[in-house]
Amino acid sequence: MKKFIPLVITFFWFHYGQAQRYVRSTKVDVFIEAATTDGVLLKGHSREVQIEYPPGSGLLVLHLDPKTLKTDNLTFDAHMEKAFLGAIHMEMPFLTEELEYRSLQNEPFETEAQVRINNIEKTIKVQLNITNNKSNLRNLYSISGITILNVKDFGLEAYFPELGAVIKLEFSQTAEVTY
Repeated sequence: MKKFIPLVITFFWFHYGQAQRYVRSTKVDVFIEAATTDGVLLKGHSREVQIEYPPGSGLLVLHLDPKTLKTDNLTFDAHMEKAFLGAIHMEMPFLTEELEYRSLQNEPFETEAQVRINNIEKTIKVQLNITNNKSNLRNLYSISGITILNVKDFGLEAYFPELGAVIKLEFSQTAEVTY
């Protein structure tokens, strides 16, 4: 008589969380607010902004040509056309894998960004907020950020003598994530 040895086979089911494979920026807006030394409020806007999420970098990278900013102040716009500032470049840590988590929290969070303006690089604080606009067909997220730029930190007083001490920079975008 043969003995049967029970053989137990265990199957392990590993479920890896869905990692974002591709993030496409669909619409980006940048707004600025500042006050002149005379106390006049200056507001500006640009849609010619590029935000990238380089794969594997864990960064949000923003590029803005300052000459595309159009304000309600003609003097400021004229100074901007003459200035040789180069692109405004901002890099901040941003994991696309956290989009779902952050959007469900629906609370602003603070991060630090490296900003380069006028070939001067500084670390600044940025407040980000992420909301979810998911549908059955698309995974859309609204990402917005607000920061304050000190005019003297970036040597901007030489180009814009009428500008006050700070510039409020705000950006918003709609990003589509493909899993």
